[in-house]
Amino acid sequence: MKLLIRADAYPELGTGHLMRCFALAEGARDAGSEAVFLTYCTSPSLLQRIKGEGFELIELQAPGVLEETLRVIGEQAPSWVVLDGYHFDTAFQRAVRGTGSKVLVYDDYCHLESYECDIIVNQNLGAEDIKYSSSEGTTVLAGSSYVVLRKDFLDFNDTPRRIPEQGTKLLVTLGGADFQNHTVKVLMGLGRVKRKLDVRVVLGAANKNLTEVRETVKTLHHAVKVLHDVPDMQRMMEWADLAISAGGTTSWEVAYMGLPAVFTVIAENQQKGVDALERAGYPSISLFEDEKIDDIGSTVEGLLSDLEKRQELSNLGRRLVDGKGINRILSAMESRPLRVLFLGGEDGNPLAQWLRQMGEEVHYHHEKLTPEEVITISPDIIVSYKYRYILKGDVLNIPPLGAINLHISYLPYNRGSDPNPWSIIDNTPKGVTIHYIDEGVDTGDIIYQAEVSIEREDETLKSSYESLCRRIQELFKENWKDIRLGRAPRRKQEGKGTYHRRSDNERFRDIIDRHGWDISISRFIEEAASEGGSK
Repeated sequence: MKLLIRADAYPELGTGHLMRCFALAEGARDAGSEAVFLTYCTSPSLLQRIKGEGFELIELQAPGVLEETLRVIGEQAPSWVVLDGYHFDTAFQRAVRGTGSKVLVYDDYCHLESYECDIIVNQNLGAEDIKYSSSEGTTVLAGSSYVVLRKDFLDFNDTPRRIPEQGTKLLVTLGGADFQNHTVKVLMGLGRVKRKLDVRVVLGAANKNLTEVRETVKTLHHAVKVLHDVPDMQRMMEWADLAISAGGTTSWEVAYMGLPAVFTVIAENQQKGVDALERAGYPSISLFEDEKIDDIGSTVEGLLSDLEKRQELSNLGRRLVDGKGINRILSAMESRPLRVLFLGGEDGNPLAQWLRQMGEEVHYHHEKLTPEEVITISPDIIVSYKYRYILKGDVLNIPPLGAINLHISYLPYNRGSDPNPWSIIDNTPKGVTIHYIDEGVDTGDIIYQAEVSIEREDETLKSSYESLCRRIQELFKENWKDIRLGRAPRRKQEGKGTYHRRSDNERFRDIIDRHGWDISISRFIEEAASEGGSK
């Protein structure tokens, strides 16, 4: 598969959407897929992290920008577009889906009246109870079993957390931006805690409140370190005995690490998620009411002294998030039926039927199609086998996964018409090839090949043709999974090879007219080489 990630990160929005997609992209790449980022991001460090991990990055100058998004989709031809952000409304989703790419939408609180996509992912607790209004056939992946985690968390040591009898180390992390600077309120609340604590305050990459936070820290009697844009949050969470965390992406990282926590809401979209965490057993604090600041100190002090409660919260987190969310999402994406435009002969094709049995949506055509007709079908991939017509660039550019041809010759030999008889006459390598279609005739990049042994003594033209057809169908079935996921290899054709036009078959047409296709290969060679069989 090829994924185009469309997510933004700026102070008003936060960084959670982009980082969530970063985790998905890591998992997709590890599974053999490709991911490209298209983003409006105001954090240089986040941009550098994406580029540093080797992902292709296309930067936008503003959030949203549908026209630019559609242009890039046209250039990149992704099999999936991932949309993560509340500004991607129904009309935006519909337009993206209209490009032919499948669409996955991340959602947190069902804020739209309807959704136009193939998959909706809502990783919040209680999301299973939401009734989404969506286009026909949309799959909803709901609940914390679909939480995605970055590789640095998944690779972290999976040993059980040791819970000390008395906690002293507190982690404060309120997301990537904390646009309203709730961190200062938390610090003011911690000022009410009498015993001295070891506190680490982590400000995200898009947080602009560093100066004010540092000034507030000077008024406290605790040992406080203020850290900005920390690259190894998993180590911060391993260090701490307790966390005060915002809802959203960070809350799931905290849970997976088994870190006891108090959760709070810093943005509207986090409310339902934090409410669900509270119902599950986590304590929560409101930072939107100044009179609740005193609750911060009393809640923290109580938890740090309560070994049993912290152990309970640690176990709860590991039950809620098992670290397998990425695998479940990718599996759902991979299992979505592909829309296959199968171009074949007039008598139908068993491979097209096999693809239907595999669950794919197959549109079979043997006649010549216009680009407009292909656009109407909007295929994910074109498969050509025994098709009489040459496909041009205006059609080849439509399917995100490209167009492939099943050719019964060992390319680059015997391009063009009648490959089986010519491989016998010219004594060239015999076999089958699955290749991408380009503007030439059987000149596209090779995907898979297999040689086929043809025994002259036992074979006829008909039986050798049937052997080649069986092998090309076997080769296709063996490798369809990698082809449909965009993981198939490709390599340029090497060497000059050979090519024959349809009119060239005059050299052997009379032979076949006299003897039929059941003529033995040895006799066919003799007559083709004789003066009577040559033209």
